[in-house]
Amino acid sequence: AVCIAFIVEPGGAGTLYVVAVLLAVCAPFVSAAEGAILPAIVTRGELARANAIGQAVGGAAQIVGFALLTPVALRVFERADVLFGIVAALFVLAAVEAIRIGPVARTRDDEGDAFLPEPEPSPAARVVGGVADESAPASVESASWWQTGWRAMRRDPIVFKAAVELTLITMMLIILGGLVPTYIRDVLGLPFEIGALVFTPAALGVIVGLRIAGFLAHRVPHGLLSSVGFAIFTGLLLALAFVNEEASFLAGYGAFAWLNDVHLGDFDGGALLAMVIVLPLGFAYAIVGVAAQTVLNDRVPLALQGRVVATQGAMAALAASLPVLGAGALGDWVGVQPVMAILAVSIAAATVVNLRS
Repeated sequence: AVCIAFIVEPGGAGTLYVVAVLLAVCAPFVSAAEGAILPAIVTRGELARANAIGQAVGGAAQIVGFALLTPVALRVFERADVLFGIVAALFVLAAVEAIRIGPVARTRDDEGDAFLPEPEPSPAARVVGGVADESAPASVESASWWQTGWRAMRRDPIVFKAAVELTLITMMLIILGGLVPTYIRDVLGLPFEIGALVFTPAALGVIVGLRIAGFLAHRVPHGLLSSVGFAIFTGLLLALAFVNEEASFLAGYGAFAWLNDVHLGDFDGGALLAMVIVLPLGFAYAIVGVAAQTVLNDRVPLALQGRVVATQGAMAALAASLPVLGAGALGDWVGVQPVMAILAVSIAAATVVNLRS
């Protein structure tokens, strides 16, 4: 309905921002529903593989939409309202498929699960003679969804660390989403509809990463798997910021001298190197995402899955809200390359603090 309304009354930049906000408001409902239903219908032994498949489909769809559908539609039709019409049709198709899921049967019962941590005492409980008075009402019953989700995450340190990892990787992608158009224009020197194709190899990296992550999730300690993924991601993000300088440096060596000969219009050695870098970048993102999401699905009780996923999504949105504005303003002031470098270093530092806490 929002997309159709924009087609009927296109308006200006203000209307476009309203549409973006409304679509962003709807997205968390879908994420919370997906997060709640997956562990209910998939056995614990298959959670890693299910998360890998789910993220592969979602990630591939985003890359296809961003790197293929958007530039092709704009190039062929030269009208944004056609693209909004396509999006509206896809939303309707997704809603129909969601309805077709129908009732689901649970594959596990959390009652008596030994791995679940003991619940924290209610703040409202009174202590009399060193013994908690349980006659006070439990705070969980009256708590809001985010309070319940927050307490469920804080109750288990492993779950909380996984939630922080998902928050960091999601925040980074949100900020990068705002920087990519400027990066394509100022660093790669390409028009957006062409420059977006530079990021298509990330889809292959995501697919390979998800395939491997599903295999490793139950064979490698979560901390090690996520640490390796974050280290690769931040290092490659830093390299992506300075592709032109790196291409010029590598071209000075005989084995890479051919980088100076890459000239297809505005597409040069720097753009080619960027295509090479985003391949393992997508791989690292998949490793971190699957490892952390599997921990949440495996250790959080089924009754709290939706609230925990919603709380984690709210954490990511809040964590990225101010940085994304600051990154955009700073990018216009000092350039997108220093901002991407600062982002990579900051996320690396936050990851180290999270793992050591």
